[in-house]
Amino acid sequence: MASVDEQVLNAAVRLAMQDATALERKASAIDTEMEAKGAFNYSGTIRRIVDALIEQLRETTNRLIAAHVMAGARDAGVIAAAVHAHLEPFAAGFLAKQATKRAGAGTLAFKNLEPEVQAVLQSVQDQVVLAIARQPESTDRVISDIVPPRTETGWQRVDTDLAKAQERLASASSESDYQGVGHLCREVLISVAQAVFDPARHPPLDETKPSDTDAKRMLGAFFAAELSGDAQEELRRHGRAALDVSVALQHKRTADVRYAALCLEATSSVVNLVHIVVGTRVTG
Repeated sequence: MASVDEQVLNAAVRLAMQDATALERKASAIDTEMEAKGAFNYSGTIRRIVDALIEQLRETTNRLIAAHVMAGARDAGVIAAAVHAHLEPFAAGFLAKQATKRAGAGTLAFKNLEPEVQAVLQSVQDQVVLAIARQPESTDRVISDIVPPRTETGWQRVDTDLAKAQERLASASSESDYQGVGHLCREVLISVAQAVFDPARHPPLDETKPSDTDAKRMLGAFFAAELSGDAQEELRRHGRAALDVSVALQHKRTADVRYAALCLEATSSVVNLVHIVVGTRVTG
């Protein structure tokens, strides 16, 4: 429940329970109506009051479940327990008060109808499960979840930083968090470039000698040399494009979940391409 927005949840719960107190007015209205008909203590009065309670419980159950889901809760057991903790004393207190007003046969009539009320309370867990299934995830959560797991390359620093970026994306909630994903992606590209770049084998594409942190020049030279020839032009283009996207996204001034997810995906694509090329490299 740590991820739940407690302020949102508490406000929604207070409103739901406040509205539930309107049940007392409904019960009084039923009493007044039945008294006018001369049927105050008849079973029909109690039946209508209990039906009103059940209707109110169902309505409040839905509102409380929605409040928890809206606030970010996803554990059905935890939500059900919390909702039940609000509703059970509310229902028990209402029934006790109504039974006290109707001593004797009235008390017994309420007692006989209690199982119907308990059935509603016992159905809370199933209602929670259905509510969670129907509730769409937030866009941020969906985007972060669709980024696929990473295949380890064996380059320890690359794998470690990619894992950190994945974790950062999954827990990110602010612009600085999303920018942090971009910073980690930059470190990943530098690490993978340092792992594979060989100045003798990978001559620079321009007159500038790549520095130890110039991942773009090092990897550009790597792709050009390792995927040389007309037949591999599309592969070179794909590698350069993924590299360009990753670098461009890392330097964005503003950051959101889409930026972070795309940046991580482009960076991972570069890493995977390099890993495949190295693993299938023709030597000699």
